[in-house]
Amino acid sequence: MRRTSWALAAALAAALVAAGSLGAQDLELHPRSPVMFLEKSYFFPLAPYRRSLLFEGQAAGHYFIVNRLHWAWTHDGGWAYTVPVSMVSDVRMSDATSEPVRTPSYRIGIRPQFLYAWPEDADPGTVKVFGVSGGFMHYSNGQAGCTYLGYARPRPDAECAVSDPALAAERRANTLDGDFSTSYFSLALHGLRGRHHGYRGPMRIQHLASLELQLHPLNIRPGGMNREQALGYGQHVLQGSYELERRLFLAHPGRGLARLGFRGGYRFPYSGGEDGRFLTTEVSYAFDCLQKFGFVLRWHLGNDYYNINFQDTRPLVAFGMMWDPGRIDAFNRIARGKPAGPSTPVYRCKGD
Repeated sequence: MRRTSWALAAALAAALVAAGSLGAQDLELHPRSPVMFLEKSYFFPLAPYRRSLLFEGQAAGHYFIVNRLHWAWTHDGGWAYTVPVSMVSDVRMSDATSEPVRTPSYRIGIRPQFLYAWPEDADPGTVKVFGVSGGFMHYSNGQAGCTYLGYARPRPDAECAVSDPALAAERRANTLDGDFSTSYFSLALHGLRGRHHGYRGPMRIQHLASLELQLHPLNIRPGGMNREQALGYGQHVLQGSYELERRLFLAHPGRGLARLGFRGGYRFPYSGGEDGRFLTTEVSYAFDCLQKFGFVLRWHLGNDYYNINFQDTRPLVAFGMMWDPGRIDAFNRIARGKPAGPSTPVYRCKGD
C-alpha cells in the first residue's frame, strides 16, 4: 500500500507539472495564452497538518476557448477578453493502511474575463489592469452518501432521512462518502498595478487584488447544494484576495518572484444555520528560469478549504511546491525598443 501511495503521489506531481505547462512559451518568454487572476497549482508532500495526511495537491488546468491577451495590449490599452474553461482538482492522501485516498474534490466551469488595460503614457514602466469575470462553476467530491452521519437514503434517488437519531443529532460531517456537491454562480472584480524593471525588463513589482461573490442556490442542477449542507457551513460566499510580488536577484540565475498573498472570506448562514469564515496566508518564491516553479509556505485559519472537512477549524500549516505559469510577465516589454533607463543587468535564462 505504501508503494502504491507514493506511486500515486508521483502521478499527481506529474499531473501538476502538465497543468503548469499549459501557458506555452513564445519568443521572449511571452506565453501565447497568459493566465490572469486564476488558480495556481500546488503540491504539499508530507503535509505537516497534524491531520494524518501524507500529501495534498491542487492541479489547476485552464484551457482557453478564446484568449485575446498579448504583450502589446498593455501598450495600446483598451478592452480584451478571455473565455477559460477551468478544471481544478484537490487531492488529499491520509496515512491510513487501507483506502488512503479520499475521492478528490474538483471544481470545473467556465468564467469569461473582460479586462481593461490603461494605455501606456509618459511612464512606460507602469502597467495597470482592471477586470470583471463571472460564470458558472461546479464544485464536488463526486460521492452520493448523505452529508452528515446518522442519515441514509431510502433509495438512491431519495432525499436523506434520519437512520440513527442520536448520531444525526451530533451533525458530524460524513467525510468518507458524503455528498458535498455545490454549483454556483461567480461574479468577481480584479485589479493589478505593476512596474517593469527599467521600462523594458521583466515585472519588478506588482499588486493584485480580487473581490468575488459566489451565489450557491439550493438544489439546482447539476449538483446544487442541499439544505443540510447549507445549514452546516453556510451558503453564499464573499471572498477577497491581495498579493504583493517583487522580483529578486535580477542579475543572478536564481532570479524570481517573491510573493506575499492573503485570501479571506465569509460564508453567509442559511436559515439560522452555521456561518463560516477563513483566512489563508501564503509566502512563496517562484524561479523565472524553472518555468515559474517554486516553493510556498501556507498558513490557514478558520473553516478548512477542503470541502469535506469544513467542520475542521484547527490552524493548518503546510510547506510545498507551486507552479505559476502564464503570469503578467506575458506583457514584458523587453522586445519593445523603449529606452532601458537606469537599471541593473537582468540575467537571461537559457532559451531566452
